[in-house]
Amino acid sequence: MERAKLKWSPVIIVFGLSVWANEDIPGSFDMSGFDRFPRSWIVEFQSMNESQPHEFVVGPVDKMGQEVRFENSIRTEGEKVRITYQIPSGYKLFEVLEHYEKQVSQIADKLLFQCRGPACGRASIWANDIFGIRLLAAPNRNQHYLAASFTVGEKQSLVAVYVVERGNKRIYVHVEQVVTTTPVEFDGNRDFAEQLTKRGFIEIDGIVPSARGVLDKGQLEQLGLLAESLTSFVGQQIYVVCHVYGSLGVDVLLERSKVCAELAAERIAEASGVTTVPFGVGPMVPTRQATQSRIELVVPSRLRSE
Repeated sequence: MERAKLKWSPVIIVFGLSVWANEDIPGSFDMSGFDRFPRSWIVEFQSMNESQPHEFVVGPVDKMGQEVRFENSIRTEGEKVRITYQIPSGYKLFEVLEHYEKQVSQIADKLLFQCRGPACGRASIWANDIFGIRLLAAPNRNQHYLAASFTVGEKQSLVAVYVVERGNKRIYVHVEQVVTTTPVEFDGNRDFAEQLTKRGFIEIDGIVPSARGVLDKGQLEQLGLLAESLTSFVGQQIYVVCHVYGSLGVDVLLERSKVCAELAAERIAEASGVTTVPFGVGPMVPTRQATQSRIELVVPSRLRSE
């Protein structure tokens, strides 16, 4: 478990509500390549123009005494921008979530972490200790966090999106972007077949189904390359389990996860010759730490406790 003491050393920092209703505070700007929710406006802003060390959170948070703890993080260096938006009244929380989830699914290189409600940890820790912004204080059940990596202008950016609905029904979105000085490498598919053999299951890293349960051409090609290492499983059944999360009803998410599982299972079978069984579970099998759309392979006969 990681421990961190969070320190801020801003070069440019602007806090407080805009003097004019629905107008961005002076000196603020949007993150490049990432669209804000329509008609929202910037109420707090901070820009660090020099490269500095950062602790990018990709796991639930907790606190022991005065010490903030989180289960996983990425330590990196880079320039950082922090933006807090207020959403106009009349919109629902799920509408705001869909706006940002859609962008992440369409343009992110990799979804690093996602959580909802109590699975994120206490909302007061996120508001006061992680971000240091009182406007983000909200009930635990009304918080949502996304962390992903993007390529913006040929540079890697780590982007966090934290969405809350306060008790007064006001919705705020906090976005943080770290433009990394040295790109962070992610390779969760190393020794892919070996891990599946030993554990009986594996989550496929780097392939996140869209909110509609669709896999694009690049994702299907990546599945095919990974499947080529599974020839030792010929004669066994591999369950291709697709998880799809979102703000829609369970029935819709179950149907979309079924589509996802069928697409993935067909591609894996074509590339490897193994027998695959598609299995869509929608949002019904969350991990202990988070709720995240993903694809897993499971070989029931090889499952073992660790």
